[in-house]
Amino acid sequence: GLSRADVYIGNVLKCRPPANRPPAPDEVVACRPYLREQIELLRPELILLLGNHATRAVLGTDRGITSIRGRLATSPEGWRTLPTYHPAYLLRTPRAKAEAWLDLKFAASILGLALPPRDVARPAAPEQEPTGP
Repeated sequence: GLSRADVYIGNVLKCRPPANRPPAPDEVVACRPYLREQIELLRPELILLLGNHATRAVLGTDRGITSIRGRLATSPEGWRTLPTYHPAYLLRTPRAKAEAWLDLKFAASILGLALPPRDVARPAAPEQEPTGP
């Protein structure tokens, strides 16, 4: 796996829009040079794009996340990216977690990382007493 020191979390915008609204196109354009500089300094092997806003901003596409997630894509700058769902979407849409897990496993394979054993990644549920008449 990766430690927190091995991961950099960046945002398309450098400040939160009022009322947590989606970023406006002019805000993305204004912040893009900062994001580009961060990525160029870090030179990541893979960029995991979380959600529509990150995917559209980095890849310069109008496609929605459901049509592009889970597949490698190259940004106009030549960065290797893997779009997937945003964690907030997964909280609202639990059925999408299986697809996101496949995307994360794909990212791990690209980076040559081993997956943790299943019991480490998610502890087993405690056994329940049978109920009935």
